[in-house]
Amino acid sequence: MMAKTYLSFSGDIHYHDHLHTTHHVLSTLLDQLVSPSPEVLDTKIVVGFDCEWRARPTPSKVCLIQLCIDSNECHLFHISAMNYTIPPLLVPLLLNDKCLKVGLNIENDFWKLQRDYNLPLDSLLVSNNKSVIDLKVMANQLLGLSGNWSLSGLCEHLLGQSIRKEQRLTDWSQKPLTRQQRDYAAVDAFASYELYFEIKANAVDGV
Repeated sequence: MMAKTYLSFSGDIHYHDHLHTTHHVLSTLLDQLVSPSPEVLDTKIVVGFDCEWRARPTPSKVCLIQLCIDSNECHLFHISAMNYTIPPLLVPLLLNDKCLKVGLNIENDFWKLQRDYNLPLDSLLVSNNKSVIDLKVMANQLLGLSGNWSLSGLCEHLLGQSIRKEQRLTDWSQKPLTRQQRDYAAVDAFASYELYFEIKANAVDGV
């Protein structure tokens, strides 16, 4: 039996624990959507999306939002370290139809964000929003699968690598996050980013 291998992220992890550090990256992403290059008129940005919160002893508000914007760059927005304040440009980015948000059970993350922070995310919670992609649904529909997949399980099935989960139940409200927490958080968002393109590349005709 082959030893299990684990997904890792070797790109740049940008950790934001102050609001002023979030402005540049979010405004840059928004600029790409509003003002696409002349060669690409129908620009879409694929973003691997995930959230973390403290689960014990009682669930906290969302503490961390992860965005993987390409295979070499992940941004971690430590919301609890910003006095539980959502970066002002994050909501316009999430609501932009040209920002393709991909993740597993991603609607649950948006529902919790909306509830925790009273954000206007109703449009992201409707079933026909094509800018929100649940990877479990996508995999089952386009690959002819029928599993109730976890993120780690889908990674193992499609990418041949699992995800280490030791950090999942750690305290995401602590400041600063440990290196192990940052690595785990980046891998979760990166996994969603990679799975989207893997599923798209292997879609079964007629499914």
